[in-house]
Amino acid sequence: MESLNPILMPLLKLTHLISGVFWVGTIAFLTLVLEPHYRKQGRNVLRNQMTSILPIMGPFLLGATLLTISSGTVMIFLLGKSWWASPNGQMIIFGGSAAILAFLVGDIWVRIERNKLRDYGKQLAILTLEGTPPGPEESDRVKRLEDRLWFLGRLNFAILLVALSSMSIARYL
Repeated sequence: MESLNPILMPLLKLTHLISGVFWVGTIAFLTLVLEPHYRKQGRNVLRNQMTSILPIMGPFLLGATLLTISSGTVMIFLLGKSWWASPNGQMIIFGGSAAILAFLVGDIWVRIERNKLRDYGKQLAILTLEGTPPGPEESDRVKRLEDRLWFLGRLNFAILLVALSSMSIARYL
């Protein structure tokens, strides 16, 4: 594996950098620009727009996330145990751990909550078709689910900033 490092490491770094920029940049755009803009226009606009965007954007975002994490993990293992104990190595590992946490929050937990909202919406649609329109209690539950998704998106972005910052700082340790 040592003979592959001069070729493999630059390829891994390039993959890590490009996919990481896409991952963090996309989340930044969603969190800081798109969601607030749609939110100001009303919950229905936010829901409709995000529902139409996510099926297209989601696979690319997931691919970039997995490429970032996997290329980073391979680089950490290639650098070896002696590097892990260095201040640089510890900061990179901290950043990598934050990136994995961001993946768990931003993909796994958000997906679970989005599915709950989708399923509840289907239940409400069936009730409406049966002649029982949603009341204030049902609307409040939808609002709580949407607010939780909004919070998780912001939390995900904050965790990604920790990951990005720690990896940027590590270069100078």
